[in-house]
Amino acid sequence: MKVARYRAYGSPENIESAEQPDPVAGTGQLLVKVHASSVNPIDWKMAGGHFPFNLVRPGLPYLPGFDVAGEVVTAAGDFPVGARVHSRLPTVRGGASAELVAVHPRDVAPIPEGMSYADAAAIPLAGMTALQGLRDHARLPLAGADGYRVLVVGASGGVGHFGVQIARAAGAHVTGLCSGRNAELVRSLGAHEVVDYTTGASPAAGGAFDVILDCVGSQPATTFTPWLTARGVYASTAPTGATFAWQLFYALTFRRRVRAVMLGPSAADLRWLDGLAARGALRAHVDATFPLARLADAHRMSIAGRTRGKIVIAVAE
Repeated sequence: MKVARYRAYGSPENIESAEQPDPVAGTGQLLVKVHASSVNPIDWKMAGGHFPFNLVRPGLPYLPGFDVAGEVVTAAGDFPVGARVHSRLPTVRGGASAELVAVHPRDVAPIPEGMSYADAAAIPLAGMTALQGLRDHARLPLAGADGYRVLVVGASGGVGHFGVQIARAAGAHVTGLCSGRNAELVRSLGAHEVVDYTTGASPAAGGAFDVILDCVGSQPATTFTPWLTARGVYASTAPTGATFAWQLFYALTFRRRVRAVMLGPSAADLRWLDGLAARGALRAHVDATFPLARLADAHRMSIAGRTRGKIVIAVAE
């Protein structure tokens, strides 16, 4: 099968196109023909050694990518040959930048009727990160969140643009923090207010927030905690060592003010997101699509930090 892989650790210049043996589905596993994948910052951060504390460094050659959308070619569980499925691969080593992947049925969800492979590949990692950050870490109720004020930092990015939509669907009042050039996109996703961070304006000028979902991680948690209500929680989907330290500090004071979000892949959560999409309350904004052979260009675009929504990799027709 064709793959795109890092032959050495470091920058996207180390990505090469290559051939590798097809994976063999283990007992009870599906073999999936990958139609599309997507790029997330963790892909190039792991290759460059930038992941927090560098706890996980994949072996070489490294096939980046965690999101897959494709077609079952070896059946297992409730998924017959030809079924359209998507997944956030549960492995810590990626592997999605390939024509075939083997995955257990418990880790996949059926792609909703009418959803493209590109959109199905864009949702899993970023969508589940936003969902778990809001629901599990910031304790935003997914139904009946009227009266909650939510700030999404990096509201036009991969995780952030899903966070805006999930919070809005929950019934919260949503403020998006992004650059002015992305303001209309964020409004179209459902934000009630949009603040251009380049102007220096404070998002808290209109009141404190019950939830702050930081999808950028460029500022310390202490920048945001003064903007929280008494019940408010700051959750970072791009945590640093300092984020974990502040989480521990508040835990020792029996308060839940700062949370570091680390994704736990869940097919049930993916199905929930699919349901939201089927109701028209969630959509993936695909900024650019690259063929697998141009994965290096896709990683360079992600590293530049200007992506609106998601970057998709077209693996097969």
